[in-house]
Amino acid sequence: MRLSVSFWCLAIFGLLFIGGVASAAVPGEKWVQTTASAGFPDRAGHAGLVYDDKMWIIGGSTDSGITALNDTWYSTDGIHWIQATPSAAFPARYEFSALAYDGKMWVIGGYDCKAPLNDVWYSTDGINWTQTPSSVRFNKRMAFATAVFNNQMWVISGYDGYFAWGDVWNSTNGVNWTLANETPGFNSRSGLTAAAYDNRLWVIGGSKGHTALNDVWYSYDGVQWTEATAAAGFAPRAGHVSPVYDNKLWVIGGTDPDRTMNDTWYSTDGINWTEATPSAAFPARFSFPGLVYNDRMWVIGGASTAQSTVGNDTWYASADEMGSRSGIVDSGYWLFILAVVVILAAVAAFVLLKKRKTEQDSNASKKDLKDRHHRNKKK
Repeated sequence: MRLSVSFWCLAIFGLLFIGGVASAAVPGEKWVQTTASAGFPDRAGHAGLVYDDKMWIIGGSTDSGITALNDTWYSTDGIHWIQATPSAAFPARYEFSALAYDGKMWVIGGYDCKAPLNDVWYSTDGINWTQTPSSVRFNKRMAFATAVFNNQMWVISGYDGYFAWGDVWNSTNGVNWTLANETPGFNSRSGLTAAAYDNRLWVIGGSKGHTALNDVWYSYDGVQWTEATAAAGFAPRAGHVSPVYDNKLWVIGGTDPDRTMNDTWYSTDGINWTEATPSAAFPARFSFPGLVYNDRMWVIGGASTAQSTVGNDTWYASADEMGSRSGIVDSGYWLFILAVVVILAAVAAFVLLKKRKTEQDSNASKKDLKDRHHRNKKK
């Protein structure tokens, strides 16, 4: 009986523990603000990257496209930001892309408040920038996507001010660009994201004209593309970010013609998407960078619901800051487990005491019966 009670106590405790951890194994729900106002000016349409063990913020627009920037900033904690240069050699721009590749930081394309661009620049310190010579290159564009995949830089889709593109380009040196596929299968679009995940190159969402998209595509070589889903679980959107974190592909924030979002979603296959939170702690936003740095996902600045409002706040989510579904079970859950264990221990003690009392009563009854039998024999 004692073994049975102990077994069930341990079994129930184990199930509660496993269930709690399983239900709490995903970051992206709880977000922490490192600063409401970073050292750099408010902006949207800027680019971000991780290079030289620092987070970098480059360019953007402070007033929804009227004025563009070409400053560069870096931080190692998301709180303190240091300006590398107030005016880089490349023309001021927004809705461009930046990435780290081949030991360099790269700035590609965008819009300079007058026309789209297709220039390519690189730097090893964020201060001194060099333009690559013109060669075979993609058309001028903004609001396109880039990624590093198969040891190449990739430029995908975008918008030239009149038409959206749907082409895919790659380069190993930033000078010579190869057209991998002019019509890859997915619609021409802008405001999309691209990511390298699970040995594949992914394209997620964006917009075609005034129609937001939520389709997901992938390719093993950047040439042949397969549609993972025509309509993912998250709402159609553009201007979102898609970091790769915790062995998952993420979709965070973005906008459609009717609203701006601050939900977060993740997937391990690009087909099935799970919502980590419908409303993160950070205000809804679009045209912002999403970075992975120091084992955290970061959201930095961007445009809010009102397109004239831009910000410079910084937020992060990580396994160290998870709520009830994000890795570290909250105190309420542990109190619940403790209460259950106490109750089970009390029940076990009661059962054992009752069993002992029953055994004592039984022994007493047997002794009394034996005594009576002994007295009857003497008679």
